[in-house]
Amino acid sequence: MKKINALLYSSLLFCSMPYGTSCNKDSDIAEINNGENQISEKVITIHGTQSEESSSRMGYSDKTSGMEVTWSEGDVIYVGLKSQLADASIASRWQTYTLSSGSGEKKADFTGTGSWSTGNRLYACSCGDTKIYSTKVNNIYCATIDYKVAFDSSQKQTGNNNTEHLGSYDLQMASSLYTEGQDPTFTFKRYGAVLKFDITFPDDAIGENVQYIKIYSDRGEKIFVQKAYIPFDGSASSFDYTTDIRLSFSDVVVPADKKITAYMMVGVSNETDRLQGKNINLTVCTNDGTADRTYISTIKNTKAFEVGKKYTVTKQLISTKNLSTFFAGGDGLTEETAFRISSKEHLKNLAMLTNIGVLKAKYYYKVTNDIDLENENWIPIGVDSSNTT
Repeated sequence: MKKINALLYSSLLFCSMPYGTSCNKDSDIAEINNGENQISEKVITIHGTQSEESSSRMGYSDKTSGMEVTWSEGDVIYVGLKSQLADASIASRWQTYTLSSGSGEKKADFTGTGSWSTGNRLYACSCGDTKIYSTKVNNIYCATIDYKVAFDSSQKQTGNNNTEHLGSYDLQMASSLYTEGQDPTFTFKRYGAVLKFDITFPDDAIGENVQYIKIYSDRGEKIFVQKAYIPFDGSASSFDYTTDIRLSFSDVVVPADKKITAYMMVGVSNETDRLQGKNINLTVCTNDGTADRTYISTIKNTKAFEVGKKYTVTKQLISTKNLSTFFAGGDGLTEETAFRISSKEHLKNLAMLTNIGVLKAKYYYKVTNDIDLENENWIPIGVDSSNTT
């Protein structure tokens, strides 16, 4: 997978700026003189670079400060003009440039064919092996990235502490002005962030197959980016949101040290207040060979994600196998053995377990004390995406 974090070629005279800036007229073709500077299609080498502040991209070596990245064999960049875009896969509309040198490096060369003219404003994008689509939003063409966070099409990690899947959801874009006889250089900008999970399971989870991680708003609010629409003209992006995001697993078993490390690419919204300061529930589902098991935790007072950064969630999980531990006693199976609720913490546990789907069966509950919520911002029992009960 791609591992990008490339340096600028200072020796090139070709004008190259991060996506969204301009070094001349921001049009497909500028300064055309009776066709004299038109060229026929030929093999062209382009240079793919990353800005110095980039800290997360494809193929990733996990560092304390971020994700160290370099290019890899098989990486491709799509290059073309805005006038060539349509509501279709960008690969079907633009030229494909494949890595020709620089594998394992922070700067790389890509080779393909093109028929550009001096003065053409070229646009480039890359997102691993994922098909990127252009979509018109408010009459402006945008690169569309689906972060695949839904249950039926989620990102999937193969193996513990593996980052290979991240590149397929890490969109980056750039633009550059073409001059005949000079190799174009693109300085890419990214639009996602990396969410890392360092999770410890209880002792009795050893050997279980990990199926997925899910994080979701404790109030059923749509706070996570599901799709991002990034305009090629540099104007403001737009987003589709969802209440929860999940990461699926393949070949991940809870090891003897009970720790797994997982990574998810997440979209970054310009509406920071959607996520800032919110409380999030964390659920991990496993299978012990006979039945699914659920482990939970909470993430309090979250930060709004920023582009290109890595965020680490470190949690000790609690098993929902013994539900009585969430109450003052009882097993909830009969009126005589009802779960006893004697504090606001027990009441909050009832809301949390109900809202994450653990308490699906018929259970009995008995409130044994007067409970004062002490003006706490109460999360309804049975919350849905509309915050109703």
